[in-house]
Amino acid sequence: MRQVRLGIVFLCMSILLSAGCSSGGSSGDGGSEPIVNQNPGGVWVGYLIAEESTTFLVGVITEDREARLIGDVVQYEGNNDITVSTTVFDGNFQKYTWKDALYGADSDTLLELTGYVAERALIWGVWTEDGDASDDALPFALYYNTTYTVRPNVENYQGDWRIVDASVSGNTAILTITPDVASTTGGDITIVDDNNTYTGRITILYDTYNVYRVRMNIDGVDLEGLATYVSEMNTNGVEMNRGVLAIGANGNGASGVKSFSGLAVKVNQ
Repeated sequence: MRQVRLGIVFLCMSILLSAGCSSGGSSGDGGSEPIVNQNPGGVWVGYLIAEESTTFLVGVITEDREARLIGDVVQYEGNNDITVSTTVFDGNFQKYTWKDALYGADSDTLLELTGYVAERALIWGVWTEDGDASDDALPFALYYNTTYTVRPNVENYQGDWRIVDASVSGNTAILTITPDVASTTGGDITIVDDNNTYTGRITILYDTYNVYRVRMNIDGVDLEGLATYVSEMNTNGVEMNRGVLAIGANGNGASGVKSFSGLAVKVNQ
């Protein structure tokens, strides 16, 4: 694993040196043009790599630097806590993992990503949880997905979507998206699992980016988050054999912290 970390450092240095050498000519005083801050906005797909396992994630970072990283059994919320200085990336994310109650969540852990960003290409570096020592930092890589610039349209996601093992093992949640009749910018969400029915809304966040605001109410708690769609892909070793609707939302109310998230697959796809 140490070799992997060193390889990432070497790659980062190589790209930074390359960017510095090809930054667009000379400035008026004869020096190189400065490297502009890279934009981390996008849809991202990749992994948190650990010693014995990896966590697959679909991520979205908005133009306002709100973020969600969504996996099968975990989600990470970045609430405008992402900073970029030229190519240096730093982000803090609240981790939500399942507790005993359905959609109840443990949110006591903080994930920190530290590394580099190449706009519309790659975010990579090392990750830690709860301020672990640097010797315990492990690599991550998130690759840009071009679905980010697909024009948003709620009508594209009309129908039923399935999340297996939603919140607890064996619980299947079916999300039904019903677009508004008068517009394709929003729609209703109905969530039916093995024992419950919940309602919510999905609306586009931008006119030009494939990112959506989601809101729902679970057991009296209002949840808010983001969603995006990623089509079938095989890029840089990241493979998905079908498209997924990545959705993640959380909230805190009288019944505690609630989290709803997952990688939903179209029913009968």
